[in-house]
Amino acid sequence: MRASELLPDATPPSDPSPRRLKWSVGIGLILAGIGALGAWAVFSPDALSYYRTPTEIASSPPSADTRVRVGGRIVDGSLQREGSAVRFAVTDGGHQLVVAYRGEVPDTLQEATDAIAEGRIGSDGVLEADHVLAKCSSKYVPAEERAAGRTG
Repeated sequence: MRASELLPDATPPSDPSPRRLKWSVGIGLILAGIGALGAWAVFSPDALSYYRTPTEIASSPPSADTRVRVGGRIVDGSLQREGSAVRFAVTDGGHQLVVAYRGEVPDTLQEATDAIAEGRIGSDGVLEADHVLAKCSSKYVPAEERAAGRTG
C-alpha cells in the first residue's frame, strides 16, 4: 500500500495550510504591534511619565510651549473657587506650584487631597491647566465623622 492511499487528504509539506497561514499572520501582527509600542516608548519618553512633582518642575522648569502633568497634594487654605474658575497650590512636601483652571472640576477636588493638573506653565510660574483630576480617598469616612473631624 502506498502512502498516498493511506492519507488521501494530506497536503504536501511545501504548501502551508490556511490555518497555519492565519496563525502566522496573527503572530506577525502582534509582534509588529509590540515593536511599534516599544519604538513609541523609546522616542517619546515624556508620554510614559504620568506626572511630575512640583520639586521636579522647580529643579528643571519646562519651556513655555511644553505641556506638563503635575501631581501633588492640594495645600490647605489654597483652594479658591470663583464661578467656573478655580485656583489652588499643589505640593510634594518640598515645593509648591500654583494651578489655575477654568471649567468644571470634580467634587472630590478638596484641600488635603491629591490632584493632577495638565497644561502649560505661564511666565508668572502658574500652571494654566486645561485638565484637572482629583484623586478619590481610598478610605471611606462617614459624613458624620468627617463633619466632626474624625477620620479614623
